[in-house]
Amino acid sequence: MFFKRLLIITYESYSEMLYIENISKKYTTENKTIQVLDNISLTVKKGEFLAIHGPSGCGKTTLLLTAGGLLHPDEGRILIDSENIYYLSAEKRAVFRAKNIGFVFQQYHLISYLTVLENVQVPALAQKNNVPENKIYELIFFALTAPREISRLNFLFGQISNKDIHRRW
Repeated sequence: MFFKRLLIITYESYSEMLYIENISKKYTTENKTIQVLDNISLTVKKGEFLAIHGPSGCGKTTLLLTAGGLLHPDEGRILIDSENIYYLSAEKRAVFRAKNIGFVFQQYHLISYLTVLENVQVPALAQKNNVPENKIYELIFFALTAPREISRLNFLFGQISNKDIHRRW
């Protein structure tokens, strides 16, 4: 089992925000099954700091994707603020994620044919939360206030250097 080498560090705090109970996840290829998560339980309280550390392939990303509602576990349950996220339909789970969970992916997940400004707009517009469009623009400009970024708002993703992408996104 890969997950035995994963180190989870927590900092004590307040009430329960994330509750993971006995989750398991395996991947099956043509001739082999790999048990990545095996009966994992974890509680994270509001205000708690959590670090997940381990070697490549030990299950860190699988644990995070499962806990965040992006990858259904084979067994077990996951509650976020007492809501069992896998009881929700895929559409309702997506709405729940958009309102309650933030992800910072290893890959950029930017859309190559959109400008910098349009890429930043996508999550805000996708939520359909009745925020006026001018307020969305105001928040985007606030987030991208450095003079260098303002001059690049209309650049396409492919026109921005990897260094600038890492620095700002």
